[in-house]
Amino acid sequence: MSQQEGYVYAIVNRKGGVGKTTTAITLAHGLARKVEANGQRVLLIDFDPQGNVATSLHLKPREHDLADLLLGDCGFKECVISANREGYHRPNLFVL
Repeated sequence: MSQQEGYVYAIVNRKGGVGKTTTAITLAHGLARKVEANGQRVLLIDFDPQGNVATSLHLKPREHDLADLLLGDCGFKECVISANREGYHRPNLFVL
């Protein structure tokens, strides 16, 4: 697979409390570990306004978020957070 190609996975359910966030985080972290040797990256996009993905990964939200990006108020790089933190080895996992 070239640098430009990729896959999109969606975890979707209208009902709350069914494990969507937990499943998405676990899947994204597992994929990030798997592609680490290939130099590829995984982007986990949280469309939930509560932002539980960042909280679950112990990430501090940035000044801009997905809504700002969609409204054109900022660029992509201003919204993405690296999930690789001290004490947490996640070098290829990023969150939007």
